[in-house]
Amino acid sequence: MFLFLSKLLPIFIYPLGLSCLLMLVALVTLWRRPKLASAAIASALVILLLSSNGWVANGIAQSLEWQHLPSGELPNAAAIVVLGGGIKPAIYPRPWVDVSEAGDRVLYGAELYNQGKA
Repeated sequence: MFLFLSKLLPIFIYPLGLSCLLMLVALVTLWRRPKLASAAIASALVILLLSSNGWVANGIAQSLEWQHLPSGELPNAAAIVVLGGGIKPAIYPRPWVDVSEAGDRVLYGAELYNQGKA
């Protein structure tokens, strides 16, 4: 039961799920309490606008990433392992191999190699 709730409840806390829940409240209360419905719609729009803003998204991501920065100098290793999925193949109409959205791992692996870490 706890596992089910731990998977279900966060859906309503995330911005999209919370906005959908507020829109559902607005739909149910539209005829009897129009002021509550308009407040729910306005809240849903504000949540969507704030959570889809690039500055907010980058700020949240940076607040999590700064906690896990490696301390000190990175040690030397025998090899650098780069997980796949960071490039797009040279399939028509793309004339060459392209770095995709997850391509920063390929670039960081190349940077580590150029620094002589492996």
